[in-house]
Amino acid sequence: MRRLPSLPCLVTLLAKTGCQRRGALMVEFSLVFPVFMTVLLFFFEAWRVVQCQQTVDQAAFEAARIAIVPGKTVADAQARANLVLTSTNATKATVTISPDPITEATEKVTVRITLPLSDVGLFFKYFSPDYTIESVMTLDHENARIGRL
Repeated sequence: MRRLPSLPCLVTLLAKTGCQRRGALMVEFSLVFPVFMTVLLFFFEAWRVVQCQQTVDQAAFEAARIAIVPGKTVADAQARANLVLTSTNATKATVTISPDPITEATEKVTVRITLPLSDVGLFFKYFSPDYTIESVMTLDHENARIGRL
C-alpha cells in the first residue's frame, strides 16, 4: 500500500505547485485582459451609437409633432429638436425642416436631423469618420387633415 506524504512534505509540494501556477496565471491574464477590454469598449461604443440613433429619431418625431400644429413655426420645431438632442451632448447636429416657412396651405412637414458620428462617438470616429446618424420624419399638417374631412 502506498503511503501518503507527511504534512511538511505536502505543504512544500503545494507551495512549489502554487509558485509555478502563479506565473502561468500572469501570462494568461496578460493575454486575455487586453482582448477582454477591447471587446468591452466595442460594446460600450456600439451602445452609445444606438442610443444616439434613438435620440435622433425621437428628436425628429417631436420636432415634426410641433411643426404640424397650426400656429407653430420652424423655429419652434428646431428648438424642440435641439432640446431633445442635448442629451447626446452633440454640437454639430443639423436640423432641417421643410417647407420653410410653414403656412396654412402646408400639407406635409418633413424634419431631417443629421448628426455626425465624429461629434458623439469615442472610437468609431477613427474607423469611419464620415459616418452620420440621420433620421427623417414626415407628418401631415393638421390643417391638411381638417381640409380633407
